[in-house]
Amino acid sequence: MRVFHEWETEIISRTLIGVVLVLFASLPASAYTACISPEYRTSPTYRAAFDPRLTDGIFCAARSLNNLEINGRTTPVRVIRFDMGFDAADDVWIGQINDVIDRISFAATALNANLRIQPVSVLLSNRQRVDLVGEVRTPVHGAATSGALTGECPITIYKLQSGVSNAEFGQTFAHEIFHCIQFSTWPEKVNSDQASWWMEGSAEYFGALVVPEDASAANSARDFGERSQQQGLNQLEGVDNSFDYENVAFFSWLHQPGGREAAGQFLVALPAAGTLASLQSVLPVSRWAAFTESLIKSDVALPSGSRVAAGAELVVLELLEDENTVDVQTDAYRTYRVAVEFPNPGEYEISLDAKSTIQSRVRLGEGEWQDLPATVRGCRNDPKPVF
Repeated sequence: MRVFHEWETEIISRTLIGVVLVLFASLPASAYTACISPEYRTSPTYRAAFDPRLTDGIFCAARSLNNLEINGRTTPVRVIRFDMGFDAADDVWIGQINDVIDRISFAATALNANLRIQPVSVLLSNRQRVDLVGEVRTPVHGAATSGALTGECPITIYKLQSGVSNAEFGQTFAHEIFHCIQFSTWPEKVNSDQASWWMEGSAEYFGALVVPEDASAANSARDFGERSQQQGLNQLEGVDNSFDYENVAFFSWLHQPGGREAAGQFLVALPAAGTLASLQSVLPVSRWAAFTESLIKSDVALPSGSRVAAGAELVVLELLEDENTVDVQTDAYRTYRVAVEFPNPGEYEISLDAKSTIQSRVRLGEGEWQDLPATVRGCRNDPKPVF
């Protein structure tokens, strides 16, 4: 899900991905037929896949759009209206969708040859955006995608009363289309309650690939450096504190040395289990350390070329005169780092008392990151070692 002009308050995406799949997975595959067929006009389950309030009514109108052409396969895309016919303002939205479809096709084909997508239906809605129990969300405009249907992918666009730029809309629509790709390509993975971190992070990355000139990905990534010191890449600390859109930074880093194919290969290789062990199988600690070092050096760039901020200043831990250990609390896939301040000048021996799955690297001043040396200097004028 994506919200226009509001990047911190998005909550519904997790609900739609998790709960709606459970509620509607049993609906038979649609034939993607004419909108006037009884299935489309009267099925409350079908209509509610787009919006939980759409449980009755008989009106339906549809227009075909440009096709998606992904990996040699043609996929139809259409817009529909349930509550009223198309109006003049809809022509603007339809034109914006058609403008970005070819860019989506190119980016998806380049990302990975295994990507699939079901036919897409886009509902243009004049209603305010709500959650699954019918409560109006803030902001009231945006877009949503669910995996509720087995024969097509429903996207709902809650239209703005005031326009957005073509770039912002294009990025938003590409983000939602990638959710459709996720539902079709990895149905066994999206059902995991640990899927949000990679689903939203990779969808935001895909949107940035399609429309790099839009600032949405930069807005999403701006807090990554700060939050990643406190929260693991795949951690979910309740819906309000979920760590998901910000992960566009990680997927952009995958892209940097290996191109967009590297991000696609990671998604293909990611196991369905959603456990920490499964993530460790495709993201070993050495690779995570390399990402962290790139982040701290401000070397992580989004598809637009803008850099991801490293985050807050370092935590400085002081080694007291009568102690010889410094305790550091961390967990998996955080970019946590500390500087150590020594009580007296001299050479200090270093050892790491931790599990073999923990890796620590050190940087002295602006030097390169390196494995732990046998000793470090603790002189007053020397830069504090950063671990």
